[in-house]
Formats: sequence, C-alpha cells, structure tokens
Amino acid sequence: MSNFTIRSLNPNIPEELPNFFDSLDYSHAPHWSGCYCRYYHTEYTLDEWIKRDPKLNRIETINAIQSGEMNGFLIYDNDKAVGWLNAISIESYKRLYADLEKFHNKKVAISICFVIHPDYRNKGLATLLLDYAINYFKDCEFDGLIALPPSEVFDIQKAYRGTLSMYLKKGYQVIEEREGTSMVELVLKK
Repeated sequence: MSNFTIRSLNPNIPEELPNFFDSLDYSHAPHWSGCYCRYYHTEYTLDEWIKRDPKLNRIETINAIQSGEMNGFLIYDNDKAVGWLNAISIESYKRLYADLEKFHNKKVAISICFVIHPDYRNKGLATLLLDYAINYFKDCEFDGLIALPPSEVFDIQKAYRGTLSMYLKKGYQVIEEREGTSMVELVLKK
C-alpha cells in the first residue's frame, strides 16, 4: 500500500522538483519536457518560449525555488516524488498577472499545473494535492484561491490545469468563462 506525503518545495533542496520532471516520460507531449513549470512564471512570447534552452529553464526553476518566487507541492510515495502542483500567490505568475486584475488588491493564490507520474494517474493524487493547497493557503490567511481549468476536457493534455468538476467538488465557483477556460474561485476569507 502506498504511503503518500505532501510537502511544499524546500529552498534548501531546490533540485527535487527538476529531478522529478527529469524522471518523467514526455512521449505524449514532448514540448513539455523542458518546461520545468516555468512557462507561467515568464513573459516570453510563445515563439521565444519554444526556442528557449530547457537547461536554462531548469536553472531558472532552481533559482526561483531558492528565492521563493516559485512554490508548490510535491506528493511522495514513500521517498519517490510522484506528483506536483504549481501553486503560489498570483504575483509570481507574470504571464497571467495582468489578466487577474480583479484580484490585485487581495491576497490570492492560483493553482496552475498538476503533473502526475504516469504510473500514479487516476488514483486521486491531484485531489490530494488540491486539498493540501487549500489547507495551506487557508493557514497562510489568503483571501482565496483561483484556478483556470478547461471548461471541458477533450484532450488529456488539457487536464494539466485540473478538471472543472474537481474544483467544483471542493467548493470553487465559476466566475468567468473565456475561450474554453473556466476561471474558478474558492473564497477562503469572508
């Protein structure tokens, strides 16, 4: 039986996240192999992003973890990292920040990317990570959490943001629909 534990990234061991990414098979989505969950933390154009050296993304991920600009939660099966949720205050997501203007005067976090090891998919790990994030940000006295899941999942590659039904089951409310994406919010402080 699996013994899952979840913890925030540790700035003293910043390689644990990139090492998890390096352990995965990206044959289903080769363009993800060098992301290291940096895409939403940057403002590069899509063309610039595609041309970036994955080694630079890895280095930037390590530096961002050490500085506190990047955080999230790793889930472990005993000592093996098997899943990840990129979640932190909206200010850390440069690519999305301007689109989240309605939250600029609030203490709000966003969960943006779930990455689950293929051997552990469909076992509820994303839900465990989301539960942990909700409690973490509630304990840190955030006003709320938002997410941007696809309104409908037609392609498993789109599920990296989580599913709308998963968020709705946790009490999130749809506050906006745009081009196949739902913006959902969970109010933590009334």
